[in-house]
Amino acid sequence: MEMAQRFFGCTSPDILNAIECHTTLKAGASPLDKVLFVADKISWELEGDHAYQAEMRNKLSEMDLDGAVLVYLDHVWNQRDKMKLVHPWLIAARSELINQSV
Repeated sequence: MEMAQRFFGCTSPDILNAIECHTTLKAGASPLDKVLFVADKISWELEGDHAYQAEMRNKLSEMDLDGAVLVYLDHVWNQRDKMKLVHPWLIAARSELINQSV
């Protein structure tokens, strides 16, 4: 976000917010935040099998943006025992989406 402001002169609060949370997302995410978050995850050129990417694309083909987001958030959450830290924003965003779907 800082680079977008400083080096590219971006002043749009919507765009800056989406950039800020594109790696972890956060609670109260806007549709733009979610689109950039999902685009970031499905655009990675990763070696090996990454089933979450296909699942995310399937959710998008069903026009389920929140479902696509949750696929990735669940992917990270299910690996939390291998991580030193799960970002608090990710935890809050995941909890919010789960509670909205209940």
